[in-house]
Amino acid sequence: MTEIIKLDNIRFNKIGNNKLILKGINVSFFENEIISVLGPSGCGKTVLLKVASGLIDPTLGEVTIRDLNLTKSHRNELFSLREQMGFVFQEAALISNLNIFDNLALKLRYHTKLTENEIFDKINLWLEKMDLIQSMYAFPAELSISQRKVIGFIRAVINSPKYIFLDEPIGNLDSYHANLVTQVIKQLKKENSTIIIVTNQLKWASNISDRLVLMKDGKIEFVGKYENIFSEDNKNIKNIIDNIGGENVN
Repeated sequence: MTEIIKLDNIRFNKIGNNKLILKGINVSFFENEIISVLGPSGCGKTVLLKVASGLIDPTLGEVTIRDLNLTKSHRNELFSLREQMGFVFQEAALISNLNIFDNLALKLRYHTKLTENEIFDKINLWLEKMDLIQSMYAFPAELSISQRKVIGFIRAVINSPKYIFLDEPIGNLDSYHANLVTQVIKQLKKENSTIIIVTNQLKWASNISDRLVLMKDGKIEFVGKYENIFSEDNKNIKNIIDNIGGENVN
């Protein structure tokens, strides 16, 4: 498999706070894989996701995406790379004074050469696919938390980006929309996207992911296939599984 994203000896702490959130992270993500990062609350999962995507810079260490060092690259190079990325945050982060159509159209208007008719057709297709067509001209405040989360997901993947970063993509979703999101994630992999997911839903992650990353206290304790987790004689791994309420789902 081709290495796409590499984190080399990553350390991170907030400005003015010497406590490390990430403590020497070394991990690689491969082309056309789904990899899920799990661990107890506060272990550094979301920070790792943001560092891997270049949303925040590490305090120490290097992040490389396809031979482009994010910590040393020119602003124009980073901008071009980010056009190939999609992000889903725990909160939908929709623009409150824009309706759903315009929230979704914003990215297409600025980052593609699509006509307004083509933009409408693309948004219409996605809203139909996710069973939210009736919400096209609603405002975010008029939607449920679950609906807003799905709209945020659509916004992230509407252009089938090469690199997709998902923070709890099915968190707060009803089972119907969680299933729709899951099917889209699987389809995006078939279209050669690399997808990094933060989640604490072990059963779901084990079914959708090629590999899992388990974290505790800012460190990675395990990287590999789900079936190998329970063969590891590592108390930290067992503690992580217990903490997130996981069990052997085979």
